[in-house]
Amino acid sequence: MTTGSELDTWTAALGAAVSMRATRDPDQVHPPCLFVGVPDVVQSPLVGGNIIDIPVYVVAEFTGKQALDAVLDALPGVLAATGQTTAVHDTLTIADTPYTAYLVTVPIRLDTPS
Repeated sequence: MTTGSELDTWTAALGAAVSMRATRDPDQVHPPCLFVGVPDVVQSPLVGGNIIDIPVYVVAEFTGKQALDAVLDALPGVLAATGQTTAVHDTLTIADTPYTAYLVTVPIRLDTPS
């Protein structure tokens, strides 16, 4: 299994757990959705797989109070599904389009690619 395929599987499982469309492909960001970005940190321990910090964006459909409220409503499920306790308000920009979002950073361990 490759790192990319493990991340695809993880992303699909996260989307299913919170009943929200999830993608790793920036071209497929169609809010409201979860966008799993490029890992910010990759640690390779001496034994076992890689530990990576995955940025997960909970992306709002529009800007403004109503869209932000929908994202805030989705956050408890995302935090529970990822085992995290903190989300940070952020803007996700894809191809010059800014999206209102919350960022949850999730450290996960992946098996060594084969």
